[in-house]
Amino acid sequence: MGRIANAAVFAVIGLTGVGVATWGSIAGVTCDGDPMRPGDRCLEISEGEALWRTYAEKQKEQGQQLLLLRGGGALFLLVSAGAVAAAVGRSRLERRDALEARAWMTVR
Repeated sequence: MGRIANAAVFAVIGLTGVGVATWGSIAGVTCDGDPMRPGDRCLEISEGEALWRTYAEKQKEQGQQLLLLRGGGALFLLVSAGAVAAAVGRSRLERRDALEARAWMTVR
């Protein structure tokens, strides 16, 4: 796969992370996909144990998840931008080297 294609993959991953985080922040606090309001409680069952979570606990937990998605998405976007810049820089150097080699061969 080419350098630009690799960068495009990173960009898609980054945009997906940022998009999911943005959509999640618009959706608000949820319990099993259902919207929650202050005062609500959410029943979570994990490994056979039932745990009640308050609205504030779910809000904090989901806020941390969204922050990780945004940060991870931004990191992937930065990596893709760096990969594109590196690929463009390399192609310019390769083109210059090819022109210099051609010019050298013509002179001889």
